[in-house]
Formats: sequence, structure tokens, C-alpha cells
Amino acid sequence: MSNPAIKDFDVQRRATFPIELTFKADGSAVDITGYTFAASVYNKSRTQSYGDFSVTYVNRSQGKLLFKLTPTQTASFAPDELEYDIKYKQPNNDEFYLLEGTLHISQGYTVIP
Repeated sequence: MSNPAIKDFDVQRRATFPIELTFKADGSAVDITGYTFAASVYNKSRTQSYGDFSVTYVNRSQGKLLFKLTPTQTASFAPDELEYDIKYKQPNNDEFYLLEGTLHISQGYTVIP
């Protein structure tokens, strides 16, 4: 896989932001046993990191993953637009970008006591 898919998202500050993915090739789920995934958020010029997504391997044999940012992380998203990408490493150590795009940040005001 050489070109990552592009997907933009809307994110509320101070809220959990999950991305659920099923890793597929030719329309079929890919067994991701032995694969490692990582995802990060950064500014447009890539000079400042805003954090890393946590990665949960929901079902490796079915290619299911969950990437998540916490409310504490999204509270620090000061610019109205940030960039993210998701990268993976195969068991043979080849590395590829899976997904990238823009996070459009909007202000959330509700506070849970």
C-alpha cells in the first residue's frame, strides 16, 4: 500500500474522539496479527505535536482497530485545524501510512460535573 486514504473529521474540544477502522484489502478484512499501528496529531507545518491516539486492537484476525483521543487531549487543540495520520508496520518491518487528513476543531461548551 503506497498512498494513504484521505479522510477529514470534525472534532469537539474537551470530548473523546474515536476512529474505528477495519483494515481491508480488496474489500476483505485483513488479519493484522503482528502489525503495529500508531497515529498522531500535529499542526499544519508539522512543527508541533498535539498528541498521539491510543490504539486498541479490537479483533486482529478481523482487522478491527480503535484509535482514540481523550477529552484532555482534545482540550489542548487550540488551532481550528490540525492534521493527523495513521501509520502501520507489517511483521516484515515494512512501514506504510494508512490514513491521513485534517481535524476540524470546534468549541464544545457543555461541562459534565
